[in-house]
Amino acid sequence: MLALHRCRLFDWSPTPVVALTPSPDGAYVAAARESGDIEIWRAAAGALGWQCELTIPGVNGASITSLAWLRDNGGHTRGRLFSAGLHGRITEWDLSTLKQKATLDSYGGPVWALAVEPAADSPASPNQPPKNRASLKTKPWDASDESDSESEEEDDDDLSEGAPERQPQRVAVACDDGSARLFAVDDVSGELQYAKAMPRVEGRILSVAWGQRAGQLFSGGSDGCIRAWDVATSRELVRITAGIGGQKKQDELCVWALLSLRDGTLVSGDSSGSTQFWDGEVGTLLQAQKRNQGDVLALASPPQQDVVFAAGIDGQITMYQRASEAVVTGKVETTGRTPVGASAGERWVHVGSRRSHTHDVRALTIAQPRPLSEDAEASGTQHRKRKKGRLTGGDSLSLALGSPMLVSGGNDALLFTYPATFFMAFHPFCFSPLPQAPQFHLTPPQENAGSGGSLLLSQHATWLDVWQLDAGERAASASGARLENGDADEAREIADVSHGSDDVGKEKSEGNGGKEGRKAKRRKLEGWAEAAWTGPGASFTGARGEATVKNLTRFGGAEAVAAAPLQEGKPPALIARIKKSGGEHISCAAIAPDGSHVACSDSSSVRLFELGKGDGAGVKVTRVKLLESVPAAQQVVFSGDSKRLIIAARTGELMVYDWATETVESVRLSSKADQRGVTDSHSPVILMAACPGGKWLAVADSASQVRVYNLHRLKLHWTLPSLDGFLPTALSFHRGLPNHLFVATAGNRLHAVDVRAKSSIDWARLGAPSLQQLLEFPGGITGLSADPAGESLGLVAYGPKALSYINLTPTPPPEENTVPEGPPTTKTKKSKRKEKGTSVSERANGISGDRSKKEAGASKPRIVPMRDPCLFVGHLGPNSLFVAEKPWAEVVSGFPPPLYRHKYGT
Repeated sequence: MLALHRCRLFDWSPTPVVALTPSPDGAYVAAARESGDIEIWRAAAGALGWQCELTIPGVNGASITSLAWLRDNGGHTRGRLFSAGLHGRITEWDLSTLKQKATLDSYGGPVWALAVEPAADSPASPNQPPKNRASLKTKPWDASDESDSESEEEDDDDLSEGAPERQPQRVAVACDDGSARLFAVDDVSGELQYAKAMPRVEGRILSVAWGQRAGQLFSGGSDGCIRAWDVATSRELVRITAGIGGQKKQDELCVWALLSLRDGTLVSGDSSGSTQFWDGEVGTLLQAQKRNQGDVLALASPPQQDVVFAAGIDGQITMYQRASEAVVTGKVETTGRTPVGASAGERWVHVGSRRSHTHDVRALTIAQPRPLSEDAEASGTQHRKRKKGRLTGGDSLSLALGSPMLVSGGNDALLFTYPATFFMAFHPFCFSPLPQAPQFHLTPPQENAGSGGSLLLSQHATWLDVWQLDAGERAASASGARLENGDADEAREIADVSHGSDDVGKEKSEGNGGKEGRKAKRRKLEGWAEAAWTGPGASFTGARGEATVKNLTRFGGAEAVAAAPLQEGKPPALIARIKKSGGEHISCAAIAPDGSHVACSDSSSVRLFELGKGDGAGVKVTRVKLLESVPAAQQVVFSGDSKRLIIAARTGELMVYDWATETVESVRLSSKADQRGVTDSHSPVILMAACPGGKWLAVADSASQVRVYNLHRLKLHWTLPSLDGFLPTALSFHRGLPNHLFVATAGNRLHAVDVRAKSSIDWARLGAPSLQQLLEFPGGITGLSADPAGESLGLVAYGPKALSYINLTPTPPPEENTVPEGPPTTKTKKSKRKEKGTSVSERANGISGDRSKKEAGASKPRIVPMRDPCLFVGHLGPNSLFVAEKPWAEVVSGFPPPLYRHKYGT
């Protein structure tokens, strides 16, 4: 029986998604948030495999409004990422070090939008259209298709052999001063430099888009006008009054979004809620649709460009599809001039809408996932159960890798994905259920923490909190009685549990009928008990006054808030708060296993703090000065003996710092191109885990590589072979199983390896013959937890929506029968086919085809769904778990109110 101690005391305030953009090959999506953080997500076909690969910490006051991702002619397929915002500067980010690479002024004040010139439209003369418009590729993000036309005036000797010359991409910038400016990548330095500006107009420029005719640029402003510019001559070619198809006057209209289609059609979204389709050549209105109830803020279209998606402040995403006039009205009448790029009798019709977001939708984009490896492709096409119309990993069978996926983000801080070609056939899938959630780090029970409790470090954007937890077992009595010390409302929702019998977790047959009985059955936790921390006058479910601040001190770039230590029977107590000075956000943090030190890092430096006893019952926080040679870190972790700090530096080095002797040892992190061919000097480190014994260190990077280092010799010991092609999401060592490393991936796989023997481990030998149940783990596995004392040979896998206990008790090998009981039998063809038909994913999780159903289901893990988003799970003892959770309704209550919608009956 495991006791769950659930707590909701922590602050969680995610910020809205303000911009989205795909990578040049479409395999990644960059999401910018209002706080300045930029997340790099690896795209996937369907719901399985979406994973936040990198997070670039933001800076206070740096409000981002737009992103641009350019190809890199230097050979890096990941490209170059730029951001711009209301601070009036354009910043390039280094995707290896996660730091600012370069920054320059926009020369026009705040920036409202960025637009990258299409790679396929780079003719020799900007005044000439492409030679063959019909031959343009339908996948503009495919790097293999990004070749520019050669000019007839160019000398063949100037071209490199075997590859056509690529013209530098240009970026259009919508500036607040009423001008659209152009920036281009310099051929020599490779830096983005100012090129020219279009004439200034009245009001602000809010949106820009490159036309399909070479050298044509569209801009939309706050004056309600859309203008077409000739980039070469800076002349205004066409002026369109967007208010024609809307409900408001021209001086009240703002053109928030523009989209130029390959056939010459220009799509606009404005503050009247109208989505209008224009002839991009002459500026005539082709059609106007008003399906949104508020401002249209974002537009997107898949590579085929036969559909257009529009979204805005009403929270819904609307789909328009090109259809024949004969299909719409039953007759065709064509008179006069045929619009540019439009066949006779074609119209844009409203197909449907989806309201997945509760607040404003501020950004849309299209991603094109790419296969990672054969194992990943095989695991993505496996058959999995799914409810009707719901997008799951098994739907990758119908959504082939490379199918376009629509991605949306907005003020509710969530990111949703939809199949662009089957928009109305599947429900949307939220692949960011825990946006900007605080990171937690739990220590083993401490003798000096009072009552043998543990210390919990919670990492936020600009501060760190140290909590003291009580490890007392208050979940349930041995007789399995109903909880008595928890909150009354919580206790009524928890089913009775019992110990040591075959009917563990079974509900009473009485009083469980009908709708209430079904709800109770869904809430039941089989084999689990729950406890709620309560204190004098308030429960654990959100009271903020339990961590009473005693004093506030400032020291050397940080502030410490000390509070009274936790006494037995009290809820978690906030014993220290470390506030970081400066505007840069904290990127990583860690606490020593003995609770003596805390470390954190931003994009500039690493900071180390010592936690000691202060005057009376307070806690004294002292900053430990580090050597100047210690650079900023991507990840930090303490060694098992709490005497050394291990730093994955942004310079590509693995450093071990001993603060007692003030010595630093370093080794170069191995560099290797990932499966997509990225040739960066090193891939950023995303996970690190140190074994309790202090000998091994596991390091996982964004290229899905897991490496094990020997800390005694400080050298690379082993590079794990490719696991399943998905990104690792959690690493964990187990004290009770020396030299065992457990790795969880975004494909809901759990792998076990023997570090010393450099080999994988059969799950059957660990007492877990079948892990197929984890393939249905809702929300994905985000963390692993093991008993720090090693007394319990079990492993807990958890995610935002569920947790699961996996029994790792080794099972002895079956005894061999020396005396045969009968003549030898031969396997039939049917049984052989069944054995060979075991899928790749089942073999990865230790499922053997010749194992009987009874044996395979004997110790299968039990998945326990969580009612509220689960942020963290950690062991307080052999039979006690700490669960940090937060009701999403409480998080949403801190968002700005959405657009009012009248509901029937209210």
